[in-house]
Amino acid sequence: MPELSDITYSGDATVAAFCDYYQFLTKMYLKESDPIEPPKGGWPMITPTVLAGLEKDEKVIDLLRHLPYMRCSCDESSDAAPWAKMMDWQHVCDIISAGKHDTSAEVYKFLAEGEYQDKIPSTVVGLLDTGPDVECFFLDTDQGTIYWPECHIQYAIPNFFELLKNQFRDLQFIPISTEKVILNYERARAGEEGMLPMLQAIYREHGWPDLDSYRKEECLKAVQKALVKHFLDCVDY
Repeated sequence: MPELSDITYSGDATVAAFCDYYQFLTKMYLKESDPIEPPKGGWPMITPTVLAGLEKDEKVIDLLRHLPYMRCSCDESSDAAPWAKMMDWQHVCDIISAGKHDTSAEVYKFLAEGEYQDKIPSTVVGLLDTGPDVECFFLDTDQGTIYWPECHIQYAIPNFFELLKNQFRDLQFIPISTEKVILNYERARAGEEGMLPMLQAIYREHGWPDLDSYRKEECLKAVQKALVKHFLDCVDY
């Protein structure tokens, strides 16, 4: 793994890393239609004018124009990691341009940067739709890294996504539906003892993490059935 001082930023490589990560997630639990890619030339609604309140430089805005996003349903997208929903900046720009909900780019800056918003430079953008009390991922277009402050880790952008993929492979990140992912690190709450080992066993019984043998649809149905039977309060409808 490269030293931080050896990492350089590439817009094309960053877009490719996002695309690769989302495709990986569709193989495990996401719907095939969830990731959406920009038209040629980028998302036309993402402009410096619309996102002026985000206070980002041209390199960040250009990246946001060319990233794939997770399709929103009722203003919510599926988890890309435990309790981590990626900010859909093209959807945000549609909302701002249409004057919906009386919102502005400043509101979304707060949602993406949370408590860190006053410390984040114009070259860094928050990736998650978080608010003040949830995880943040920060992509730095100067350094070519993503920083996860809650875990105190910073990696080259492709390596960061590989780290997340490994958590799914090891079933430390466990999808319980096509939309929700939970974390295996937490102590089981009352009434949920045995749930995480049960879910891990179901995934392994259906071939995970070998993508050549993994039976996605059967596995997700088995997860849902087991939760309904044994842990009804945890079912994600």
